[in-house]
This record gives sequence, C-alpha cells and structure tokens, in this order.
Amino acid sequence: MTRAGFEVITATDGWTGLEYVRQRQPDVVVCAQQTDGADARELKRLLEHDPATETIPFVFCAASRQRVERLLDAESVIEQIHAALRSTSLGGVLPDRLTH
Repeated sequence: MTRAGFEVITATDGWTGLEYVRQRQPDVVVCAQQTDGADARELKRLLEHDPATETIPFVFCAASRQRVERLLDAESVIEQIHAALRSTSLGGVLPDRLTH
C-alpha cells in the first residue's frame, strides 16, 4: 500500500484497530484477516454506529496470514479503496492515512 502512495497504520487486532480509527480518523479502513469475516463484520458494525466514524469507508480482505501483505499491494484492493473513496464525499482524493 505504501508503494501506491498510502500511509499505512497497522493494528494487530480489531479492538486496537477500532481505537486507532476513533483516534486518528483515517480516510479509509482496510480490514485484512484470515477468518470467516465475523470479526470484520462486528468491527464494521461498531464503526457504522459511531457518529465519529460512520462515514469512513470500510474494505474487507480475507486472506491467509502469509498473503496479507501481498494482497494489500494487489491492484484489485487498491481499486476497491479508490472506489470506496469515490463513493464518499472525498470525491476520489487519495487518502493520506490507511488503517488495516
């Protein structure tokens, strides 16, 4: 993601990520995990129900631990992030912070 021009802030778990998002107000949240997505759905629900974070785009990526970094550099994920940003009031402007 850094090669694509994003500043990346990494959290080791969903609760830490939730606090990072609340404190730092990133332009987009990318959740990369290797489970069925249950944790990601809960994180997304919490973010959507918080007035301070409800408008931040959320992109979910499921992958094995070994593939997470490669996945986050994949063109398809970068395209998803740009699409999420275009659907917000940012109008497609590249973010300067990214949390995953």
